[in-house]
Amino acid sequence: MISPTHAEGQAVTQEIRSQLKKQGQLPQEDQTILQLRSLNLSEAEKRQAVTYMQCDGQDSSWVVQFHQNCKGGFKRGERYTVAEANSRSVWIQSMDGTRRTSLPLQDAERFEVYRQSELSITAGDKIRFSLGGKAKNGKTRISNGRLDEVAAIDGRGDIILKNGTTIDSNYGHLDLGYVVTSHASQGKDRQVAICSM
Repeated sequence: MISPTHAEGQAVTQEIRSQLKKQGQLPQEDQTILQLRSLNLSEAEKRQAVTYMQCDGQDSSWVVQFHQNCKGGFKRGERYTVAEANSRSVWIQSMDGTRRTSLPLQDAERFEVYRQSELSITAGDKIRFSLGGKAKNGKTRISNGRLDEVAAIDGRGDIILKNGTTIDSNYGHLDLGYVVTSHASQGKDRQVAICSM
């Protein structure tokens, strides 16, 4: 299904899942996994400390992920929560809480900022990856925009896809894949497309 907006897509997705559960095509019980949604900040916004003052630091809901190595010992793939911000600087903390340091605002092109939340999924759900990466084995490539199906969720919360690939429970860059925006649908091949209007 194709929807013009994310908000409408989420509403349609919830209705689809509700009907699939009523018909017994999806299990009733969901499991929650980590989800990271990009805040879509421009490089200019990421360079301004005041941008991060919108996150109060108490709920640790803003996550900075480096997509390139960076001065200060930051490695590609590392994630930090925004702990504190004022008009001049931003303090971030490693996900395990062992490191607290200043965010290198001048290197905004080397990181992305996300809002952390939880996503409810179950076996049989369709999912869409929102950032490329690697499967849990460290070898299998996951493409940005890939649509797949959940075969199972194991005891650690890792997602096992229909083709047998295992995705780490902390991958984060995925969403339910029943509905895509019209922008994301470009270049996709399907025999039937239904538009949500």
